[in-house]
Amino acid sequence: MTATSTSSSRTIDLSRVDWRRVERLEWVQPRALHDLWRLLADGVPAAELRAKSLWKNGWLARTHDAEWTIADPVFGAPHITRADESEPAARARLRMFAPIPIERAAGPALGWRLADWASRTRVLATSEKLPLVTVRSRFRWLRTEAEVLLEDAGRELPDLEALVLLVWGLVLSRRRSRS
Repeated sequence: MTATSTSSSRTIDLSRVDWRRVERLEWVQPRALHDLWRLLADGVPAAELRAKSLWKNGWLARTHDAEWTIADPVFGAPHITRADESEPAARARLRMFAPIPIERAAGPALGWRLADWASRTRVLATSEKLPLVTVRSRFRWLRTEAEVLLEDAGRELPDLEALVLLVWGLVLSRRRSRS
């Protein structure tokens, strides 16, 4: 069975991602100035993320197997929750300059940080600074997109799908708060 998602003009099928074998992951924004992003896994749509409401206080995400809510409260910690569960799969503790700890239900906390002070590259890493997921943002004419790189250790995370969705939601929320 394939999950479907409706955009303003068409319905698309979302494929299941084999995290151990996927070679290229990319977040694309099909239409400029629209709050809809698609995660392409080797060129095939695997997930969608869109603004939760007009006030843009979070995100709704869909994958082949699940629907997710990424809450981004004004006060409090952004977190991702699967629609059929009550507890968040992961929660980010926002900080101004230090790496952002991401607490997970499926394992030890991870750190989310900029690769360097002048970079659009962010890294999800272990407490020992072993990189797991790297997100390289790029800004094209009125669009925010990114390449997602998975390290071998990152491919083994049981909650990788939730983490990829959450960190992209964090990138978009921080980008939105600066504009």
